[in-house]
Amino acid sequence: NLNRMRMVKNFKLCNNCSTGEFWNYLSQGPVVVHMDATTSACYIKAYESGVLDQVQCSDKPNHEVLAFGYSVGENAFMIRNSWGAKWGENGYVRVEKGKNTCGIHTYVSNPVINK
Repeated sequence: NLNRMRMVKNFKLCNNCSTGEFWNYLSQGPVVVHMDATTSACYIKAYESGVLDQVQCSDKPNHEVLAFGYSVGENAFMIRNSWGAKWGENGYVRVEKGKNTCGIHTYVSNPVINK
């Protein structure tokens, strides 16, 4: 129903977010996260399962993913990647909360919706 559609009015961007700021954005809905996915020190390409806790990545993000929640009991953010279901945990990765793992706090953005 087009009468009930909501349009994106703008977006909010947080540069070099603290964990608290990141959590605040995520509590409002899914957020776009920019992360390092290609630096040799970062093993995101080889990720298969578990909680990713690699902090030796570049602080220059080069890949966008969608953070949408957190894993209770594991202290980890849930992230959806675009590389398909054969990568990671059926296309998802759990990233340790409280660290700037692979630069996920560097650029965080979410939409502002018209009401």
